[in-house]
Amino acid sequence: MLPELFRIPAFGPLKEPLALHTYGVLIAAGFVLVTQMLTREARRMGEPDPDRYADLAFYLLLVGLVGSRILFIIVNWADYRHNLAEIFMFWRGGLVFYGGFLLALAYAVFWAKRHHEGFF
Repeated sequence: MLPELFRIPAFGPLKEPLALHTYGVLIAAGFVLVTQMLTREARRMGEPDPDRYADLAFYLLLVGLVGSRILFIIVNWADYRHNLAEIFMFWRGGLVFYGGFLLALAYAVFWAKRHHEGFF
């Protein structure tokens, strides 16, 4: 797999080259696909407000990215402890899949209980 699909060279206000990463494109494509599937299935099941499942997908994406970043920082704390500003420089990479999965799973359980839905 190519880590970068393409790279835009630095120019003008860009201090660093801007890269479009394959991982980010796949995350975005998965998000769009899952959101469409969720809302379609909710309509098919007769859900009165299928858009709340689109909202769930959006929040799961955000929570998953935050969890992925947090675990990456924890695992690589030695690289970040001297310059804490780099924690927020997510465009330089640094996500751990299972950190996002675990935090998104916890949020999904919370959401299901809050909305009186079965988890599965």
